[in-house]
Amino acid sequence: VSGLISNLDGEVVARAINAEYALHPGSSLIERLLASPHMSGADIADLLNRAGYQFLVDLLANLDADPVAQAINAVGEEFLTDLLAFIDPDLVVGLFRADRDPDYTAGKRGGALKDLNIHLYVYAAIGLPLPLGPGEFKTFDAGIYIPPDIPEMPPYPGPPPPW
Repeated sequence: VSGLISNLDGEVVARAINAEYALHPGSSLIERLLASPHMSGADIADLLNRAGYQFLVDLLANLDADPVAQAINAVGEEFLTDLLAFIDPDLVVGLFRADRDPDYTAGKRGGALKDLNIHLYVYAAIGLPLPLGPGEFKTFDAGIYIPPDIPEMPPYPGPPPPW
């Protein structure tokens, strides 16, 4: 299957996934595939690792994140844990760096990865144990760091915040 996928056009596949999901939300092909007892997060990771870098770049640049997010949310934590454990980290870093950069001041969204919002509940800031409520974080870059190495904080993308 990976040989077949690596020879497909990622943009065409993304458009097909987007169109099919619009016709069948809640029971789309991507949702049924990921929910199949014959597919695990490790299986999908292996498929993505072999699919080919350019296919994945083209796929993610044109894929509507909603179908994939709905499907992953539906299959649960074990699937996502296995997917993240078995996917090639170098592939993930390459995909993040190849993704479209956002320019929110001009209303230009990022690609499927760089426009990803990570929602966390913030319990404390500056060492104070105060429940501060929900926070939203954007992903702008990726890297591989083997503990105890930690990366330097990158500069804020774009103009500094007004506060």
